[in-house]
Amino acid sequence: MYNDPIPEPIIHQVKAFIMFEDQMIKVATGLAFIIPGIFILRWLLNRSTGSPEEWAEHHIRILQQKHASGEIDDETYQTRLKELREE
Repeated sequence: MYNDPIPEPIIHQVKAFIMFEDQMIKVATGLAFIIPGIFILRWLLNRSTGSPEEWAEHHIRILQQKHASGEIDDETYQTRLKELREE
């Protein structure tokens, strides 16, 4: 049987590799939660606000209602309508 002790530099290399492996597992675990979390958050925000086109159309309808009811004048209506269509 082979009873020579393992050289000290090899022991340090093995310990360093094990520490590195543990750190990589922690990083991978963290990313496994963070990345899906970002996608879920983005999906929830897009679902509640809709697309930019839907957002603009919604605000154009509100603007048209305010113009029709006389809350805003023609100049204000045209200015705001132009701004919404440029977005």
